[in-house]
Amino acid sequence: MAGLAAAGADGIARELVLPPAKDDEAVLLPTSLPEALAALRADDVLVEALGKDFVEWYTLVKDAELADVAANTARFAATGLDDDAAVQEAWNSLYFEFV
Repeated sequence: MAGLAAAGADGIARELVLPPAKDDEAVLLPTSLPEALAALRADDVLVEALGKDFVEWYTLVKDAELADVAANTARFAATGLDDDAAVQEAWNSLYFEFV
């Protein structure tokens, strides 16, 4: 939410015009968590708005989550789960033990 608010405030401050709903020349949004983390790190407006320390901490946490999920996906796949189920189990094992 903070990122959306910061991006909106930046657009208002720079008096940007909202593009049409369908724009073939628009920059595509990230389609994966690693792509989104790279985009966040590279976005000067969001880094300034959220704070460099927060962005570094947040992206490091997400990188660690991705590494854990990758390692556990292989472990769950070895039990006979298909790829999608193994990924889901890996994410579940990361946090659901605390719920």
